[in-house]
Amino acid sequence: MQLLFVLILIFGFAFARPQVVSGQGGPDGGLKAEITGVSIPGNRRPVVTFKIYDSRGKPLGLEDLDPNSVKFTIAALKTGKSGDRDYENYILAKVNGQDYVYKGETKKPVLAETLQSSTDQGGVFARLRPGVFTYTFKTALPSNFGQKATHVVGGEMTRDNRRFAANPLYEFVPAGGKIRVSDLADTASCNNCHDPMRAHRGTAREVGYCALCHI
Repeated sequence: MQLLFVLILIFGFAFARPQVVSGQGGPDGGLKAEITGVSIPGNRRPVVTFKIYDSRGKPLGLEDLDPNSVKFTIAALKTGKSGDRDYENYILAKVNGQDYVYKGETKKPVLAETLQSSTDQGGVFARLRPGVFTYTFKTALPSNFGQKATHVVGGEMTRDNRRFAANPLYEFVPAGGKIRVSDLADTASCNNCHDPMRAHRGTAREVGYCALCHI
Protein backbone atom coordinates (compact mmCIF):
# COMPACT_ATOMS: atom_id res chain seq x y z
CA MET A 1 0.00 0.00 0.00
CA GLN A 2 1.35 3.40 -0.93
CA LEU A 3 1.09 6.18 1.58
CA LEU A 4 0.77 9.72 0.28
CA PHE A 5 2.18 12.39 2.55
CA VAL A 6 2.29 16.15 2.13
CA LEU A 7 5.89 16.68 3.23
CA ILE A 8 7.14 20.00 4.44
CA LEU A 9 10.93 19.80 4.62
CA ILE A 10 12.41 22.40 6.90
CA PHE A 11 15.93 21.81 8.09
CA GLY A 12 17.43 23.19 11.31
CA PHE A 13 19.72 22.11 14.12
CA ALA A 14 19.07 20.46 17.47
CA PHE A 15 20.60 18.03 19.92
CA ALA A 16 19.65 14.35 20.00
CA ARG A 17 16.05 14.27 21.05
CA PRO A 18 13.51 11.63 22.02
CA GLN A 19 9.84 12.05 21.26
CA VAL A 20 7.14 10.81 23.59
CA VAL A 21 4.42 9.20 21.52
CA SER A 22 1.07 8.34 22.96
CA GLY A 23 -1.37 5.73 21.85
CA GLN A 24 -4.98 6.54 22.59
CA GLY A 25 -5.49 6.85 26.32
CA GLY A 26 -8.49 6.19 28.46
CA PRO A 27 -9.66 4.64 31.71
CA ASP A 28 -8.33 1.25 30.59
CA GLY A 29 -4.75 2.45 30.34
CA GLY A 30 -3.73 3.24 26.78
CA LEU A 31 -0.09 3.17 25.71
CA LYS A 32 2.78 5.65 25.77
CA ALA A 33 6.34 4.99 24.67
CA GLU A 34 9.64 6.87 24.60
CA ILE A 35 13.07 6.01 23.24
CA THR A 36 15.46 7.55 25.78
CA GLY A 37 18.78 6.69 24.15
CA VAL A 38 20.58 4.85 21.35
CA SER A 39 24.17 3.65 21.31
CA ILE A 40 26.17 1.93 18.57
CA PRO A 41 28.88 -0.31 20.07
CA GLY A 42 31.90 -1.77 18.29
CA ASN A 43 29.88 -4.55 16.66
CA ARG A 44 27.71 -1.84 15.02
CA ARG A 45 24.48 -3.40 16.31
CA PRO A 46 22.42 -0.47 17.68
CA VAL A 47 21.20 -0.70 21.27
CA VAL A 48 17.93 1.13 21.95
CA THR A 49 16.81 2.07 25.46
CA PHE A 50 13.07 2.67 25.72
CA LYS A 51 10.31 2.90 28.24
CA ILE A 52 6.64 2.00 28.03
CA TYR A 53 3.81 3.02 30.32
CA ASP A 54 0.08 3.62 30.29
CA SER A 55 -1.74 6.97 30.16
CA ARG A 56 -1.64 7.17 33.97
CA GLY A 57 2.14 6.76 34.04
CA LYS A 58 2.10 3.16 35.26
CA PRO A 59 5.09 1.20 33.88
CA LEU A 60 4.20 -1.63 31.52
CA GLY A 61 5.94 -4.90 30.81
CA LEU A 62 6.46 -6.44 27.39
CA GLU A 63 3.85 -9.01 28.40
CA ASP A 64 1.29 -6.18 28.61
CA LEU A 65 1.69 -5.49 24.89
CA ASP A 66 0.47 -7.48 21.91
CA PRO A 67 2.78 -10.48 21.35
CA ASN A 68 5.80 -9.70 19.16
CA SER A 69 4.51 -6.20 18.48
CA VAL A 70 7.63 -4.29 19.58
CA LYS A 71 9.83 -3.57 16.56
CA PHE A 72 12.50 -1.04 15.65
CA THR A 73 14.14 0.33 12.53
CA ILE A 74 16.97 2.79 11.89
CA ALA A 75 17.65 5.19 9.03
CA ALA A 76 20.14 7.93 8.17
CA LEU A 77 19.25 11.33 6.76
CA LYS A 78 20.92 11.64 3.35
CA THR A 79 21.34 14.45 0.82
CA GLY A 80 20.93 13.56 -2.85
CA LYS A 81 22.79 15.01 -5.85
CA SER A 82 19.94 17.46 -6.45
CA GLY A 83 20.01 18.61 -2.84
CA ASP A 84 16.92 16.67 -1.87
CA ARG A 85 17.05 15.07 1.55
CA ASP A 86 15.47 11.78 2.48
CA TYR A 87 16.00 8.76 4.69
CA GLU A 88 18.18 5.76 3.85
CA ASN A 89 16.97 2.81 5.90
CA TYR A 90 19.58 0.25 6.96
CA ILE A 91 17.07 -2.54 7.55
CA LEU A 92 16.16 -4.14 4.23
CA ALA A 93 14.09 -7.24 3.54
CA LYS A 94 13.75 -9.25 0.33
CA VAL A 95 10.26 -9.28 -1.13
CA ASN A 96 8.94 -11.19 -4.11
CA GLY A 97 6.96 -9.55 -6.87
CA GLN A 98 3.33 -10.60 -7.09
CA ASP A 99 1.10 -11.17 -10.10
CA TYR A 100 -1.54 -8.48 -10.46
CA VAL A 101 -4.68 -7.89 -12.50
CA TYR A 102 -4.91 -4.92 -14.86
CA LYS A 103 -8.04 -4.39 -16.96
CA GLY A 104 -9.06 -7.97 -16.39
CA GLU A 105 -5.71 -9.40 -17.46
CA THR A 106 -3.21 -11.00 -15.06
CA LYS A 107 0.21 -9.38 -15.35
CA LYS A 108 3.62 -10.43 -14.11
CA PRO A 109 5.60 -8.06 -11.86
CA VAL A 110 8.41 -6.04 -13.42
CA LEU A 111 10.78 -7.29 -10.71
CA ALA A 112 10.76 -10.87 -9.50
CA GLU A 113 12.54 -9.84 -6.30
CA THR A 114 13.58 -6.58 -4.68
CA LEU A 115 14.56 -5.06 -1.34
CA GLN A 116 12.34 -2.84 0.75
CA SER A 117 12.73 -1.06 4.08
CA SER A 118 11.62 -3.05 7.08
CA THR A 119 12.05 -3.52 10.83
CA ASP A 120 14.82 -5.45 12.53
CA GLN A 121 14.08 -9.11 13.24
CA GLY A 122 15.60 -11.42 15.83
CA GLY A 123 17.22 -8.90 18.15
CA VAL A 124 17.49 -9.21 21.93
CA PHE A 125 15.33 -7.54 24.60
CA ALA A 126 16.52 -6.94 28.15
CA ARG A 127 14.65 -5.46 31.12
CA LEU A 128 16.51 -2.77 33.07
CA ARG A 129 13.80 -1.90 35.57
CA PRO A 130 9.98 -1.65 35.59
CA GLY A 131 8.85 -0.19 32.29
CA VAL A 132 12.41 0.34 30.95
CA PHE A 133 14.04 -2.00 28.43
CA THR A 134 16.79 -2.27 25.86
CA TYR A 135 16.62 -3.75 22.40
CA THR A 136 19.82 -4.82 20.64
CA PHE A 137 19.51 -5.06 16.87
CA LYS A 138 20.43 -8.28 15.14
CA THR A 139 21.37 -6.27 12.04
CA ALA A 140 24.78 -4.62 12.11
CA LEU A 141 25.20 -1.26 10.41
CA PRO A 142 27.62 -1.14 7.46
CA SER A 143 31.28 -0.70 8.41
CA ASN A 144 31.32 2.62 6.54
CA PHE A 145 28.09 4.05 7.96
CA GLY A 146 28.14 7.83 8.33
CA GLN A 147 28.92 8.45 11.98
CA LYS A 148 28.49 12.21 11.52
CA ALA A 149 25.12 11.88 9.79
CA THR A 150 21.82 12.38 11.56
CA HIS A 151 20.17 9.05 12.31
CA VAL A 152 16.65 8.24 13.44
CA VAL A 153 15.50 5.14 15.30
CA GLY A 154 11.78 4.52 15.10
CA GLY A 155 9.68 1.97 16.90
CA GLU A 156 6.26 0.42 16.77
CA MET A 157 4.31 -1.35 19.48
CA THR A 158 0.65 -2.09 20.12
CA ARG A 159 -1.61 -3.10 22.95
CA ASP A 160 -5.07 -4.65 23.26
CA ASN A 161 -5.19 -6.19 19.75
CA ARG A 162 -3.88 -2.98 18.12
CA ARG A 163 -6.45 -0.77 19.83
CA PHE A 164 -3.55 1.25 21.19
CA ALA A 165 -0.35 1.91 19.25
CA ALA A 166 2.78 4.01 19.72
CA ASN A 167 5.58 4.98 17.33
CA PRO A 168 8.41 6.58 19.35
CA LEU A 169 11.29 8.26 17.53
CA TYR A 170 14.82 9.20 18.53
CA GLU A 171 17.13 11.46 16.50
CA PHE A 172 20.89 11.44 17.09
CA VAL A 173 24.35 11.68 15.54
CA PRO A 174 26.44 8.56 16.33
CA ALA A 175 29.66 10.60 16.60
CA GLY A 176 27.92 13.09 18.88
CA GLY A 177 27.00 16.71 18.34
CA LYS A 178 24.11 18.52 16.77
CA ILE A 179 21.57 16.81 14.58
CA ARG A 180 20.07 17.93 11.30
CA VAL A 181 16.31 17.91 11.60
CA SER A 182 13.83 17.07 8.87
CA ASP A 183 10.40 18.38 9.86
CA LEU A 184 7.52 16.63 8.15
CA ALA A 185 3.86 17.49 8.01
CA ASP A 186 2.63 16.66 11.48
CA THR A 187 0.45 13.65 12.14
CA ALA A 188 -2.46 15.80 13.30
CA SER A 189 -2.58 17.49 9.88
CA CYS A 190 -2.64 14.14 8.08
CA ASN A 191 -5.39 12.94 10.37
CA ASN A 192 -7.66 15.72 9.10
CA CYS A 193 -8.22 13.43 6.11
CA HIS A 194 -7.21 9.96 7.30
CA ASP A 195 -9.12 10.16 10.60
CA PRO A 196 -6.85 8.66 11.88
CA MET A 197 -3.90 7.43 9.85
CA ARG A 198 -3.56 3.68 10.44
CA ALA A 199 -1.12 1.86 8.17
CA HIS A 200 0.26 -1.67 8.35
CA ARG A 201 -2.78 -3.08 10.13
CA GLY A 202 -2.81 -0.22 12.61
CA THR A 203 0.81 -0.39 13.79
CA ALA A 204 2.01 2.78 12.00
CA ARG A 205 0.21 5.96 13.06
CA GLU A 206 2.90 8.66 13.10
CA VAL A 207 4.19 10.47 9.99
CA GLY A 208 7.74 10.55 11.33
CA TYR A 209 7.78 6.78 11.67
CA CYS A 210 6.25 6.12 8.25
CA ALA A 211 8.81 8.43 6.61
CA LEU A 212 11.71 6.20 7.68
CA CYS A 213 10.59 3.67 5.07
CA HIS A 214 8.45 5.61 2.62
CA ILE A 215 10.51 8.64 1.53
